[in-house]
Amino acid sequence: MVTTDNKKGNRIKRLEPEVDRLLNENVKRTLSVEKPFLAEGMRTLRTDIKRYNNLNGTNFNYPSYEIFRKRFHQISPYEKTKLTYGKRKADQEFRVVKEKIKTTRLLERVEADHTRLDLFVVDEISRLPLGRPWLTLLIDSYSLVITGFYLGFEPPSFLSVAYALKNSILKKDYVKDKFQSVVNTWSAHGIPELLVFDNGKEFWDNSLTDNCRDLGVEVLSNPVRHPWLKASVERFFGTVNTELLSSIPGKSFSNVLLRGDYDPLKNAVISKSKMIEITHKWIVDIYQVSPNSLETNIPDLTWRESMTMFPVREFNGSLMQLDFKLGRTDIKTLRHDGINILSVRYHNDELAALRARDGNGKVKIKKLPGNIGFIFVLDCEKDTYFVVPALNQNYAQGLTLWQHKQNRRYAKEHIRKNFDIDDLVTAMLAIKEIIESEIQITKKTKTKKSSSTISNRVRAARYIEKNDIGLDYRAEISTDIKSFIEVKGSEGNEEKWEIDLDSSDWSVSTLGKDDE
Repeated sequence: MVTTDNKKGNRIKRLEPEVDRLLNENVKRTLSVEKPFLAEGMRTLRTDIKRYNNLNGTNFNYPSYEIFRKRFHQISPYEKTKLTYGKRKADQEFRVVKEKIKTTRLLERVEADHTRLDLFVVDEISRLPLGRPWLTLLIDSYSLVITGFYLGFEPPSFLSVAYALKNSILKKDYVKDKFQSVVNTWSAHGIPELLVFDNGKEFWDNSLTDNCRDLGVEVLSNPVRHPWLKASVERFFGTVNTELLSSIPGKSFSNVLLRGDYDPLKNAVISKSKMIEITHKWIVDIYQVSPNSLETNIPDLTWRESMTMFPVREFNGSLMQLDFKLGRTDIKTLRHDGINILSVRYHNDELAALRARDGNGKVKIKKLPGNIGFIFVLDCEKDTYFVVPALNQNYAQGLTLWQHKQNRRYAKEHIRKNFDIDDLVTAMLAIKEIIESEIQITKKTKTKKSSSTISNRVRAARYIEKNDIGLDYRAEISTDIKSFIEVKGSEGNEEKWEIDLDSSDWSVSTLGKDDE
């Protein structure tokens, strides 16, 4: 027998237009929460229909739960993700997965980015939680080796990128000396051919792009909110949070529902210096010597084998030269008392001679945000830079630009509007006393609840932070060196350096304060 069901027509009663509208609204509303519950959506729908009936004198029936469930499941996966997490997340989730950008050699393409770690670190002495540090990372697309990083409380900025890029370029001879727990060698070093980053303002700093150009590095910016174009570094950040941090006490959670009864502030036990050591250990002895999931690549092995076929371009200058190339370019006014930058005065005999020849006017300088103890000044006639130290070395040497700005703000607010360098020294001492009260506590008060907020302790930690990402390089200016000048020329030409200053009582920290 042949069935005639197809001749019966639509046996499902049609919904009233207003009920259908309310049904669609409640389905979308149900999808807009992270964990949708159909029963809750159905209850809300009945409430809306009852309210409509009361206001309009109608007597519309409630649709069945089955109708609500079917309408819910008719929504496409893309629309569900869009309603729950937003269009950007939906576009990322359902985009066309294209083949990874191919590279043929080491450092052909290096990807850079920042992330805030899901981990609270504590102060070395007081053991109070200081906050979540930032990680700025550079990764080689060809080998997937981590070429360099910065870990600390400096938020994404010119300085944090300079720290990471410097760590990436230099050889990692310091690792085994400073971190004896590290067994393997961190081979990565060299100047990248192409540096890929997103549209963060710290990456589009004109000085940073000029510095990369000076080092022979091309720069490429990804479109806004397209992280998949930097797949290597984005994937590694996920690996850091899931593999490296998952077992460390003090881990926070991006989803508060995953925390349960776990309090990251109470459980935090790892200091920043130990976190830096753990990061080195994990990069060198775990991540870079482990095969990927497809067993097609071991980062360190790929790096070492590729180095024999196509060595990377190394930086052959001194640490001071690299600091110079990573410095920030600016234009300042030269007067009879030298160059004044945010109340710090720079002067020496060479600068006086430059003014005697050219008079007062604008000069091009380079400064290191990690150490305001000296600047580089361009002699346009000779096409060379020379070093000019700050007159008050006791204050400026090793001080970061951010620390100096905090000192100036304190001096303006608490001392007087017209101040000189002595006021800044007073302000620095006062700030250090404030910091001690924020992060130094006695053993007797360890178990008591501290009145110091996390945000205050983060600022305090950033203020006293040194360039201790693992670099322990120091460029000492000895008494027998007379002058320090870079002769500008084409890539590969040998550069000549001279110094003309009394350096008997001061040393140059490469980027930030030296480790104590």
